[in-house]
This record gives sequence, C-alpha cells and structure tokens, in this order.
Amino acid sequence: MSLKGLSGCDFRESGWFDGYSYIYFGGDFNHHIYLRDGKYCVTDTHRDSRDLVSEFKSPHLELAEKWLLVKIGPIYRSVMGIPEIELPFLRPQIKVGYSICGIGAGFFTLSGPGGLFLPFELYDWDERPTNCVRYSHVVDLPLPDLIESYRSETGEPFLQDYVVSQGEG
Repeated sequence: MSLKGLSGCDFRESGWFDGYSYIYFGGDFNHHIYLRDGKYCVTDTHRDSRDLVSEFKSPHLELAEKWLLVKIGPIYRSVMGIPEIELPFLRPQIKVGYSICGIGAGFFTLSGPGGLFLPFELYDWDERPTNCVRYSHVVDLPLPDLIESYRSETGEPFLQDYVVSQGEG
C-alpha cells in the first residue's frame, strides 16, 4: 500500500509498522496509515510523541488512502511550490448527494447517493463536521486520478475548481 508518486524535496514516504508514513522534514507532524483490528487507520503524530489516536478507520484501504491524501496533499503542494488546493469545508458546501451522519463520540460517516452509508468512521473535533464535508468532495473519485490531481499544478483532472490562485488564499 502506498500513494505512489507523492514524494519530493523534504517530503518523503517511509514504511511504518504494518503501513506507511508521510514525513515532512520541515514540519512537526508525521502522517500514518496502518492496519489495526481489520481496519485501515489514519492518524498523525507529533515528532516528539508516539501516541496513536486514529482519526479515520475503514475496512477499505482505498477509502483510508483518500483521507490520508486530503491531509497530506496540501503539505505536498506547499513543499513542491505549487498552488494550494482548498476543498470546501462548511456544511452547506457538502457535495450534492451526500449527507453527514453522526455515529457517536465525535465520529461521523457519510451517506452517499441512494442513502447508503459509506464504510468509514471519521473523527471531527468540530461540531460542524468539516472533515466529512472535505471528504465528500473526494470520496467517489478514482484514487490514481486523485493522486494526479494533487500532483498537478492545475489540479487536473478532478480538483482544478479548488486550486487557489496566488493572492486568493
């Protein structure tokens, strides 16, 4: 498992327990994906700490990798000197066809088109689940094309509408 192609400058992928990590050598946090109790978990750790609190859990690797990409994509773009991608995050901006469902103790999931619940749990410290709103904009995109969108200066093929021009952000 790996988000192939997202390395460069001081931003590196490395193996980590039964998963992998993305490390930005100029930052304080490392971002990890790993398998625990049959679920792929995404978390980050401070470089001075090894505490693990999973903010995302899913039995499906691809769903976990998409959330990891939402977290590390902006760091990657910054390190590579390309324009920022800013996904919508306010509840009214949720992608059409999706709705947010609380599942307890700060965890949420999405129900998608057709009303089916997606198999993941995403922690959000905000009572306005901004993480789920962001995730709604990428959850149904093919992972290889999503990776390419974060690598592309223009955000193509899928995230070009979210690229922030210099001076806009």
